[in-house]
Amino acid sequence: MIGLQTELKLANLLKAISDGEKQIEVNRQVLAEQPDFEPYTAFKRIDRLGLGSLSIISVLDFLRENNLAVLEKDVRNLFRIYDSNADGRLSYSEFLNIVLPRTSPVLKQLCTSRKTYYVARDEALPYEVEWALARVFDKEINHIRKIELLKEDLALRYDFNNHNAFRLIDEDRNGFIDLDAIYLFLKRNQIPVTDGDIQALLNRTDRDGDGTLSYSEFVDAITPLHSLPLASGIRSPVKERSSYRAATPSRHTSRLAQSGIFHSAQKKLTNYDYYEYLSNSNRKSRSLARSMVLGDSRSRYSASPSRLRTSQSPVRNSITKRLQEMELRDLETSKSRYLTPSKRRDYEIYSSPSRRSISPTKRASSPYKERQSPMKLNEEDHLARALKEQIDLDRQLEDQKNQLALKSDFNLLDAFRFFDVDGRGAITKTELKEGFNQFDVFPTNDEAYLVMRKFDKDNDGLIRYADFCDMLTPKQIEYASILNDRIPSYVDRRRLSEIFGADTRYLLRKVLNQIINNEVASEALRQKLERRPLFDVYEAFKALDKNDNGYISMDEFRELLIDHGIYASNSELLNLMRRYDKNQDGKISYSEFVQELTPKSPQKY
Repeated sequence: MIGLQTELKLANLLKAISDGEKQIEVNRQVLAEQPDFEPYTAFKRIDRLGLGSLSIISVLDFLRENNLAVLEKDVRNLFRIYDSNADGRLSYSEFLNIVLPRTSPVLKQLCTSRKTYYVARDEALPYEVEWALARVFDKEINHIRKIELLKEDLALRYDFNNHNAFRLIDEDRNGFIDLDAIYLFLKRNQIPVTDGDIQALLNRTDRDGDGTLSYSEFVDAITPLHSLPLASGIRSPVKERSSYRAATPSRHTSRLAQSGIFHSAQKKLTNYDYYEYLSNSNRKSRSLARSMVLGDSRSRYSASPSRLRTSQSPVRNSITKRLQEMELRDLETSKSRYLTPSKRRDYEIYSSPSRRSISPTKRASSPYKERQSPMKLNEEDHLARALKEQIDLDRQLEDQKNQLALKSDFNLLDAFRFFDVDGRGAITKTELKEGFNQFDVFPTNDEAYLVMRKFDKDNDGLIRYADFCDMLTPKQIEYASILNDRIPSYVDRRRLSEIFGADTRYLLRKVLNQIINNEVASEALRQKLERRPLFDVYEAFKALDKNDNGYISMDEFRELLIDHGIYASNSELLNLMRRYDKNQDGKISYSEFVQELTPKSPQKY
């Protein structure tokens, strides 16, 4: 019988698979939207030797050429998933399974209908395509790495086996798991889930595309890759797993008791184990058919703290420790939050199904938040700090733009002419770099690319005059009006260097430098959040969208920041909204939120 904590670990694994697939799909669509992306050309770019298939070494070389630090075993695990015939190489069709969108047939048809073009053996693809392609592989590898740790942690639970796990989800005994069964299982474990989440899970795990998970497909999805043969799509996992999980839970526990390991595990709970116990202790609402399971699970935790550790052996703890080693400092700082009696009482109130019946007076007396954060541990604190850093960066830039706008000899059109040397009304990335150089600012290719990604609204590789004005115009109406009302000089292009005075050129140089620094710092923040093993973009969006209407408003930004002791003015929150609100409709959708938090550069910061 599978216990409560093991069931929750299984639910979290399925949710993590779904969330990772959604993030990878965003990167696949970004790649497909690149006008210069043609799948066969990209395939030949990696297949430098022209063998007609990709080896582990060729993929590894491609990623390292794009400054991505990956190990050979990471690429090997990627091959275990996508190499369907187990020949140790990726064919063109298998390559397409990695890079083409799975949820947008229009985009898939668009990029496969493009004409191929020649790329020499020592050449790379166009910068945007090279970056986006490397990004897809990088996201795949990072996702596999994270999921493997969760699989190993689940596989070493004493009460876990594949058969019982399958039956736990397939309550109707259909012999397969469909969308409804997954939905009910995740909701039963109080994990917020949408139809898109379940569809993403099926896209990742449903090998035959029938819209359901068979037993073999389910076992493939939850079994660590090192326990399986190279081709993960064509095996019989029941036989492979029989020796891996041969004993029943009761027999396994008795052997532990006889060996003495069982007694050595009866120690004081670690911070993480205690938090895990608290976060699951309120799950008491189950159907009558599963009441015996819950009774058995709760009985394990009803005696003494020492007995709580009997479900975890030191061997299993080593895997859990690997999952949490990057979070130990956070756990120490958040320990008091989970151990104080008042917080424990409030937590039970907020997570109880009857929480809506609490009187307003009782709610007002609580010093804690009404709504339990959907983010794991204290990841919401890291989100709030990242938003605070973005606010600080935008504030510094706005102060410098305001100072520049007050210079009487500065106007936007003359500044634009420094960059638009051909008078076409648009700036390329090369012209952007050369224009920066005229003011003694020397960005790298990657820094210029980040600036282009920020201000090129239509993603055509050009910064037009309207984009340029958005880059240098202050957000405050008073300063913007002063700058926009100023008349340009219309001097001959050869005399442009005489237009701006020394102070104006100095301030313009500071603004341009700050723009670059802001985009680099923002990219570093995005990559920092992505590297956090427990940070999830969807959970971050849900933490901000407190009224669950599918959008984030300025007041919801303010509320989350205040909850974490951060206070921002209206103008600072407006600047933050402008950063995320791509279509400027006054609200931030999930796609806009993901677009801003998705790293843009292949270079690590």
